Amino acid sequence: TNKGIANALNQIVSKSVDDLGASWTLLMDQDSVFKTNPFAEFGKYIGDDIAIVCPAIHDDNYGTFKTKDYTVTEIGICITSGSYINNKVWKNVCGFDDRLFIDSVDTDYSIKVTMAGYKTLRIGSVCLNHELGHTEKHLFKSATNHNAIRRYYIARNSYYLSLCYSRIFKLQGLKQTEINKINSFFDHHTSPSRVLLRQLQFVLIVILYEKNKIKKIKAIFNGLKEGLEMFRKENIQIPSYVNKKNFLIITH
Repeated sequence: TNKGIANALNQIVSKSVDDLGASWTLLMDQDSVFKTNPFAEFGKYIGDDIAIVCPAIHDDNYGTFKTKDYTVTEIGICITSGSYINNKVWKNVCGFDDRLFIDSVDTDYSIKVTMAGYKTLRIGSVCLNHELGHTEKHLFKSATNHNAIRRYYIARNSYYLSLCYSRIFKLQGLKQTEINKINSFFDHHTSPSRVLLRQLQFVLIVILYEKNKIKKIKAIFNGLKEGLEMFRKENIQIPSYVNKKNFLIITH
């Protein structure tokens, strides 16, 4: 039975800890390749306060870098592939969320480790070749050409997470302007209205540029509906791993 990418990632890290006694684990997708051995550079920046060390991403669809910055930068979100994660932090934040199955798994994990008071570093001198879907450039927007199943999970999980984290921030007494101060990615992924707008943009992209339009559009709206239903079943509380002292220092 396919239990999803989040479950698989948790199994990998569990084996890394239990079978190998490792402190850090490198996670990779099947469509990603490092240009050089990353461990020498990554090893320079690991520490107890670091949750993730990740590379600069070379987008194979475009033949360009998502960033040309060769410095070490603290960032908000990194993709799973190529990320070197701190096993102790993984345990502290209860790992990856199995309920997400696929899509937004990396977003959720990145938000969790930030809320727990840890840092994510991008090492610009390390390059990962990675391909996002089957992206095609068009006049106004790019189309990723994800199939209907992926469209469903992207819509469901992104909307579900935005609703959950929006509620958590409200429980902490944080205003939207304060959330924005943490990192721009927090607002981008934890604002339900922004997530809904982005999904409507995806609908437009599908209409203009992609095949199987009706099937994909139905999948997006079904995903949004299911994401809302998932949220309504939750009893949202502030997670135990949240470092309230550090988190509030960031926001004020």
